[in-house]
Amino acid sequence: MPLSGKKNIQRNDEELMLLVQKNDPEAFSVLYDRYATRMVNFFYLRLGYDEPKAQDFLHDLFVKILQNPLSFAPGNNFRSWLYTLAMNMCKNEYRRQQVREEYRVFVRNSSDGIAEENSISIDMKLFGRELLIKLDLLPAAQRDVFLLRFREELTIGEISEVLGIPEGTVKSRLFHVLRILALHLKKFDPVQSG
Repeated sequence: MPLSGKKNIQRNDEELMLLVQKNDPEAFSVLYDRYATRMVNFFYLRLGYDEPKAQDFLHDLFVKILQNPLSFAPGNNFRSWLYTLAMNMCKNEYRRQQVREEYRVFVRNSSDGIAEENSISIDMKLFGRELLIKLDLLPAAQRDVFLLRFREELTIGEISEVLGIPEGTVKSRLFHVLRILALHLKKFDPVQSG
């Protein structure tokens, strides 16, 4: 028998997923509400800034969870498991289509049409675009570690689980990515440029 929604809201992700495995629709709704926005943003960034596609992938992700809730093993971290599913969906999409090429074209074309704003806002937009361009030039393994850590705010341990690599490798990749980005984006450092 499903518990009331208020009780489910107070449960952690892992408890909710165990309830989903017992066909509790309210537990599923709480998980969806907790992660829908983050996951659509996750897909949006990885699938060429295509919002309809990101929405479709969000839908497909949660359909996968509903269709096979027992694929979540008790004792596992739900967030890591969810991001692993999402990352695998993206990898499959990369294999089927040339999404990365469309992404490069989008980033190059997005530098047109910056609106008149104050210089700080313009600098932030320029920095954001330059960061995306530099990230796109990195190997996928380094880019994914960076985005999972700083965009999705996963811990080193969670990134290790999602990517199936040792924590030391995650730390090493982060170190190299940050060093590369610092070198290529130093023109935005007010200490360096001032």
